[in-house]
Amino acid sequence: MTKWEVSARGQQIAHSESPDHVIETAAEELDGQILRSVQVELAPLRSQFDFDLGGQLRLHPHFPGEPDDVWLLYEPSGNVLTLRSDGTYSNHPADANTDPQWMPLG
Repeated sequence: MTKWEVSARGQQIAHSESPDHVIETAAEELDGQILRSVQVELAPLRSQFDFDLGGQLRLHPHFPGEPDDVWLLYEPSGNVLTLRSDGTYSNHPADANTDPQWMPLG
């Protein structure tokens, strides 16, 4: 439920509508890069993941305002940080058997 694009060295190399072979190439470009930062803007909801070798992943929801997951980030701690398109997030144990508590951004 998310539109996305991957860039490397300042050039877009794939997006959510790209052919599978182009998406595979973009995934290979990001593979092994270290995630350095995550930025989230609220209006409109957009996220950007920056990697150590210049890779970038930018995302925004197809249907802003709906409670759909935009992304999930699994942390070394065992938690999962989830952002939803309605502007809420949750940070909870990945193996939790209960519904997470959703908090507003900002």
